[in-house]
Amino acid sequence: MRRLEGLLSPVFGDRALFSEAMHTSGQQCPVSRARPTPIKLATWNIGSVQTNPLEFADDSDHRFTHFLAEFQSHANALEASGSTIGDILVETFPFSVRSSLVDNYRALGLASPESSAEAFDFLARLKVWSGFLASQNIGDSRIISWPDRFTNVVGNGRCRPSMISCYTEELFPSKVWLDSWIRFMADAHIPTLSVEKYNIASPYRENYRAFSVVGLAVFDSLLIAIAERTSVDWRDMRLGRIGCVSQRPQQLVNYVAQHLLGAEDVIMLQEVSDDIQNRILSVDEAGGYELIAESNSSGAKQRSVILIKKGCGLEIDVDASERAREAMRAEGERQGLASGDLSVAVVSTPNDPPLLLASFHGDTNGRLTIPTLKVFSSLGLPLLAGVDANCYANPTSGNLAVVDFLKAVTDTGLYHTQPLTTTRNLRTPLQAQSAKTNVLDQNPKDYILLTNAGMTIEKSSVDDGGSGGQSLPNLHFPSDHAIVKAEIDWSPVVSSY
Repeated sequence: MRRLEGLLSPVFGDRALFSEAMHTSGQQCPVSRARPTPIKLATWNIGSVQTNPLEFADDSDHRFTHFLAEFQSHANALEASGSTIGDILVETFPFSVRSSLVDNYRALGLASPESSAEAFDFLARLKVWSGFLASQNIGDSRIISWPDRFTNVVGNGRCRPSMISCYTEELFPSKVWLDSWIRFMADAHIPTLSVEKYNIASPYRENYRAFSVVGLAVFDSLLIAIAERTSVDWRDMRLGRIGCVSQRPQQLVNYVAQHLLGAEDVIMLQEVSDDIQNRILSVDEAGGYELIAESNSSGAKQRSVILIKKGCGLEIDVDASERAREAMRAEGERQGLASGDLSVAVVSTPNDPPLLLASFHGDTNGRLTIPTLKVFSSLGLPLLAGVDANCYANPTSGNLAVVDFLKAVTDTGLYHTQPLTTTRNLRTPLQAQSAKTNVLDQNPKDYILLTNAGMTIEKSSVDDGGSGGQSLPNLHFPSDHAIVKAEIDWSPVVSSY
C-alpha cells in the first residue's frame, strides 16, 4: 500500500488517497469476495444530444437519401454555373434578405447597420458550394457552427426556425419566415467567441459577431432556397426525420436496458445528457447498478458516466474516488478538457490492488486524448478505461492519427482492444460544420484500455445493432458510435500474511 501511495504522491502530495477501511494488518487474512472473472465491460459514446434531423446520411431512410441526392445535384449545378449566394437568394426570396437583416441589426444584437451589411455583402459574393456549404475556411471560422450551437434549441425547448433544427412550423422562402427567424434570434443568447483562442482569420475576425449572426441567417436561407429546387416533398420528409430524432433518446435508453444492463459488470458511457441519464436510471434494470458521474454544476449539456453492477465484487472507495476526481479535474482544467468529458472512480477488492475506472470523451480533433492518457498514468493505479479517443485512420491536419494514439497507449504502458471501426457516418450539407460536409467519418475511435497488473483482454467485439455496414445512426441503431465490449480476465493477486 505504501508503494502505491508513493506513486500517487506527485498528484496527491501527502494526502492519503485510500480510506482506512482499505488497510489490513499483517495478521489479517483478506476476506474473499466474489469478483467477476472475467470482468464484462462495455463502452459507448451514445451521442445523446442530437437536435438536427438532417445532420447524418441514413441509408435506411430512402426518401431522405433521395432528397440528399437531389440537393447535392442542385448545389453542384449552381456551383458549375458560377452562381453566388446572393444570386440564389435574390432568385428565391420575393423580398430583400439583405435589407431585412440590415434593418433589424439592433434586434439581432449587432453594432451597426454597416457591420451587418459588410458581413452580408462579403458572404453574398461566395460560391454556393466551395465558398460556403463545403468551405474549410467557413468551417474553421465557426461562423455557422458557433451560433447554431446556442440557438438550435434553447432552454425552454423552442427551436430556431431552420431546416436543421426540430422546428415543426412552416418553412418557406417568405418574409413571414425570416421575420420569425429574426424574432427568435433577438431573444437568443450567443456567448462571445474568443477569436484569439480559435485563431479566427480575417475578414471574420474584426467583425465576428455580425459575420456569425448574418452568416447563420444566410445559411438557413440558402438551405431553404436549394431544397425548394428538389422534386421531393422535403417538408414532409423533414417532419419524418424529426420524428426519428425525437424517438432517439428512448431508443438509446432501450438499447442500454436491453443489451447492456444486466449483461455487463461495468458500463462506461460518454456524451450522456441529463435527460438520458435520468431515463436510464428510471428503468428497472438500472437498480442493480451504482452510478458514477461528475456533478453538473457547470451546466454541461452532456457528460461521461460509469455504471458499476452491485455485488460484482468491485467495491467503490468513495474517499479515493473523490480524491482522484479532484486531481483529474484540476489537471483537466489545466489541459482545457471540457467539463463533463471525464468521469473516474477507484474500486477495490480485498485480493487485488485498487483499480482506477475512467470514462473519457475526447475532443473532436483528439487534441486532449494523449495528455489525458498521461494523467491516467501519473496516478500510478491499475487502469480500466472506456475511451472515445476521437482518432482517425487517415487524419487531416490537426486531427489525432490512430497510429499516434496507439503508440501513446503503448508508451504509457497500456493495452487496448483492437482498432475496429466504430464510427461510420457521413455529415450532410445540411449541418453547421461546413468543413465536415460529405466527409466520411469511418474510423476506429473507441477503445477499452487497461494496464497489465494481472489483467488481460480475453475477447472483444463491436456492437452496431447489426447495421451491416449502413451508416450510423440509422433506424435500427440510435448512435453515431458503435459499442465496444470486452471480457477482462483479472488474475487473483496472491497475498502474503
